[in-house]
Amino acid sequence: MFTCRPLGPNDSQEYRNLRLRSLQEYPEQFGSNFEEQLKLPKLFFQRVIESDQQKGMMIGCFHQGQMCGLLGCVVLDKHLGEIVQMYVTPEVQNQGLGTQLFQTLLDHVDTYSIKTLILEVVPSNAPAIQLYEKLGFSQLPSSRPGLLMQFDIK
Repeated sequence: MFTCRPLGPNDSQEYRNLRLRSLQEYPEQFGSNFEEQLKLPKLFFQRVIESDQQKGMMIGCFHQGQMCGLLGCVVLDKHLGEIVQMYVTPEVQNQGLGTQLFQTLLDHVDTYSIKTLILEVVPSNAPAIQLYEKLGFSQLPSSRPGLLMQFDIK
């Protein structure tokens, strides 16, 4: 059984460990670098979940008491949020956790008055693109190197 919920201050170190693992396993999928992030005393979302939740939220997925998935949302402006750091450990992939993480985010994002979510995904990450399209994201024209996608919250 998997449970997803917003992370709080007590989850900070476990979040950091899983985030760094994601950067080691899939360096090409994220905009951050493992070595640079490792040197930081606190990662951006550690600060958010510890004390500055107006800037966004991080959803964690847990299995048998261990964090096994992440999905972050950064508040960009009054009605716009950006999904970042989607990650599920290889041991539990293909079990619907991406959908469960996203649904949990939708259940909590109204706190921020967000009406639209965007994300950028590496064009070679076909499984992620398929998931986002299944969830209802549509592709947007963009000059960015990644594929820009949008989801309108109803």
